[in-house]
Amino acid sequence: MKKHLSALLVCALVASIIVVTAPIASATGMASLQEPPEGAQGPGRKGPGRRGQRGDGDEKPKIKPYKEVITKEAKSDEGVFTVHRIKDKLFYEIPKSELGKEFVLVSRVAKTTLGAGYGGQKIGTRVVRWDRRGDRILFRSVSYSVVSDPSRPIARAVKASNNDTIIRAFDIKALGPEGKDTVVIDVTDLYTSDIFEMSAKTRLQASSMDRKRS
Repeated sequence: MKKHLSALLVCALVASIIVVTAPIASATGMASLQEPPEGAQGPGRKGPGRRGQRGDGDEKPKIKPYKEVITKEAKSDEGVFTVHRIKDKLFYEIPKSELGKEFVLVSRVAKTTLGAGYGGQKIGTRVVRWDRRGDRILFRSVSYSVVSDPSRPIARAVKASNNDTIIRAFDIKALGPEGKDTVVIDVTDLYTSDIFEMSAKTRLQASSMDRKRS
């Protein structure tokens, strides 16, 4: 339990300054993306990938050697995940033993401007999980709002109607160095884009996040 709670230091999303810009799309325009069956075809599967997925025509990313991704410039912080910062890029190095496990994610506002909430204000709490699917890591939101006895027939219907939402999908950039069974992903987008499931814009009375100034 202590190990999972310590993941808060790795996963907690903080918002410092939210810049008010043009109104964002409605929540219905950011519907939850569910994982398609392996090898699935059909509308939306070709051409440019949607949020969190690649289209069939997209080139499969190449997994690079560890030293080419996590260079000598990296400033690293070890925890449940090792966090590497290289200039404006942020990487998570996730042990394979932690994939498939559930973590508590708490989002808080670190700093804000006068009249727009206050520092330390809680944005939300949710259960999340990191899964590997091929050469990608899926960042999922897990819901326990509807549950059932797994021994009862209705459990199948509950499971089919409560699939864990994919918040983001990350290409694996590198595998851990010799002696470390880990995967490396670039999670910069978690901190520089307006993620609907963890957005601070409502608390800060903002319309969206300006990526260029974040």
